[in-house]
Amino acid sequence: MLKLIESKTDHNNQQQHFVLAQALELKECMSVAPSLIGMSQLLEHEALYHNSIKIPQWREILYGTDQSIDNINFKNLAPQLTTSFEAQARRQGLDTPLMPFGLAGLIQTSDQHFVFGIRTGVSMGGYACNAPAGHCSPDQPGDNIIAAGFYEELETELGLKAQDISKPYILGYQTDPDFGRGITTILYAKTKTSFAELVDLHAHSRQAFLQARAQGLTYVDAKTAVLQQGFFNIDAQEHQCLVPIAAHKQNLLDTIESRQTKYDGTRYPVMDIARGSFLILLEHLQAGLHL
Repeated sequence: MLKLIESKTDHNNQQQHFVLAQALELKECMSVAPSLIGMSQLLEHEALYHNSIKIPQWREILYGTDQSIDNINFKNLAPQLTTSFEAQARRQGLDTPLMPFGLAGLIQTSDQHFVFGIRTGVSMGGYACNAPAGHCSPDQPGDNIIAAGFYEELETELGLKAQDISKPYILGYQTDPDFGRGITTILYAKTKTSFAELVDLHAHSRQAFLQARAQGLTYVDAKTAVLQQGFFNIDAQEHQCLVPIAAHKQNLLDTIESRQTKYDGTRYPVMDIARGSFLILLEHLQAGLHL
């Protein structure tokens, strides 16, 4: 059974948060993989949605769904395939056929912080968001599309691999009416890595990317150069910095209420999907989950 919580976004839109009655081990999530689509679909969507494309270098096949928002079953997902161009069009407010599947991780460090990043670029730049967070894509094979997306984002944003975290759980999912306008799955896991260690990984990878770009490399080639230098977190540049949010119930409540977080003397607004991830987590804390 699902518990529904509703809240208001920064733009006063209704946001829905669906809490699983019991946290579900990520490995239990299953789906029937849809038939692959080729480059032709990508090109068709690029032409169809060209007026809505704000991130031209984002050219990717993604998972999406046309299911009712209150009918998502993680043990029997029925994903369809869409593209990053349709996802960008949906962000711009177009009523597209499919909602993209996204995810947001609550990664608790060894020193009891949740890892957030301050976004760069044209999409909610300056806002604090869960790290990792992103979309689900068929780039990685397997029947568990949420796990494939989660582990890829975990590695490319934070430099962590599956063995670096505890058993991950799905806590629930939510709508995202102000930004991605898709379905965001909320996951929770712990790591033995400290926040300071993650900051160090982030800083080195981001600097390598910026140096590669300064040398004239394209966005894609700069990411390749970062990987060749031994950094797995090739998307570190998506965040100007990482910020910690203390993993204490009262602090989570304060973040939800204020819609912002303070770090190193600066206050950052918190994205609705990030605030919503705390709302879902708090429900599980009340049900007995221990941080």
